[in-house]
Amino acid sequence: MTFKPPSRNHVMPTKLINRGSQHQRARRWSARIPGRRAAAVVETALLMPLLVLLAFGSIELSNMVFLKQSLSIAAYEGARMVTHPGATQAQADTRIREVLAARNVTSYTVTYSTTGGNPITVTPITPRGTLLNITVRSSNGGANYGPLRMFTGRTLQCQTTMVRQ
Repeated sequence: MTFKPPSRNHVMPTKLINRGSQHQRARRWSARIPGRRAAAVVETALLMPLLVLLAFGSIELSNMVFLKQSLSIAAYEGARMVTHPGATQAQADTRIREVLAARNVTSYTVTYSTTGGNPITVTPITPRGTLLNITVRSSNGGANYGPLRMFTGRTLQCQTTMVRQ
């Protein structure tokens, strides 16, 4: 068998050249530039504290929103309970305690007042048509879980007003 050279019109099949993945090409390119790795380390060192602060700040803020929403729900449920005919303030306190205990809120105060801001004790003989304001306050001492303690010492409150039926 003899070797026969290809004719001029014949095209030789070419092997596909694997140039590597995009990641490998990027590594080769960055290796050619001196100091690129050092720049990436410096950039990371500068931005990492900001990213950590942003993450923990988001956690703190979401805890405050959760506490505010919990107080709002508790005030509404307490007002709904105390405005029923024959209901007492103790029944509303029990309902508020249930709602806040389900959300792990332990430090709070409840205030009952009339439209003028005058304190009132709700009894079964409290007349119909009385406008009742129920205010639930909490210092957020138990709501701080992260290391920032951005909202320490602040007091949140929610108020609901309903008419006694």
